[in-house]
Amino acid sequence: MRVLLGLLGSAVLAVVVLAFASAARANTTYDSVAIELMCRCGCGKVLSACDMPECTTQKNMNEQVKYMVGEGRGKDEIIKYFVDSYGEQVLAAPTKQGFNLTAWLMPFAVLAAGVAFVYLVVDKWVLQRRGGTLVEEAIEAATPAERNRYEERLKKELDQFEGGA
Repeated sequence: MRVLLGLLGSAVLAVVVLAFASAARANTTYDSVAIELMCRCGCGKVLSACDMPECTTQKNMNEQVKYMVGEGRGKDEIIKYFVDSYGEQVLAAPTKQGFNLTAWLMPFAVLAAGVAFVYLVVDKWVLQRRGGTLVEEAIEAATPAERNRYEERLKKELDQFEGGA
């Protein structure tokens, strides 16, 4: 009895998997594929947005996509066909593997570095603006002779500034 239930369960599972696979292929539409492919005419637009007059490249690619969708091929299969035919340049977005992963990660890395830089600059600026903690520490570390010399220099420069103004 258990063997029969196991076989029945496996058959139901296989039917469900096949139903999902065929549903995924049935959901493949021209628009879902064309938005991920670049027109190779040089316009720099995705296939569905190419508006070059009399663009034979777009027409040919559109016909191929529509034919493959009509055959019931899946989105990934169609995109793989175009990558095999035209190279990775046909993709609207770089793949998320190998060296192309850099194109996905660099903006976030640069953003994180910028945030860290701004944080450090603002932190240092706030520290100095809070009463000049760094300046006070330097004054406290100076010897009495150095302090007197700087105070005399400060008085002299203030007198010159007030007298010159």
